Amino acid sequence: MQVDVRGFAVQLDETKPDGKKYLLAENTRTGITLSITMEQVHGFATLDNCRKVFRERNKGNAKLNPVDIKDSQIGEMAISEFTFEEPEGIPLHQKNVFGCLAKEDVYADIHLSKVQYTPKDQPLFTSILQAVHLTDETAESGSQATSTSYSDGGKQIFPQQPV
Repeated sequence: MQVDVRGFAVQLDETKPDGKKYLLAENTRTGITLSITMEQVHGFATLDNCRKVFRERNKGNAKLNPVDIKDSQIGEMAISEFTFEEPEGIPLHQKNVFGCLAKEDVYADIHLSKVQYTPKDQPLFTSILQAVHLTDETAESGSQATSTSYSDGGKQIFPQQPV
């Protein structure tokens, strides 16, 4: 995976016990939080399965009364977005955008969020989603390996590591 965005500081970069690769980064200037979870699965990853995950996630969020729920697609990325106006009585106006990429046997789940979102923030969300790409890297064994890199204006700050 390659992510080429500016202004984000990596807060967490780890491999979870279940093998999922997880990245959390924040941009304090824009207030946008970015998280990415990559998962290798048995079988073939599809955008239809991404959309199923979005539907289940939206069902789970129902008690928080999300508004402006929209599903779309940008290139090869399935998108689901919604806003929490006042979850549990707390005025947040938090925009959440989830993107999902599927390639061969790998899913990348991208989550962008911002508290006190305004419509002028939408181009930032879109540009970040467009900067995320699944890439292939051939391992020495000849099998496919997916790696993740994060760069800030050409300076790589999230080193490539196999998933």
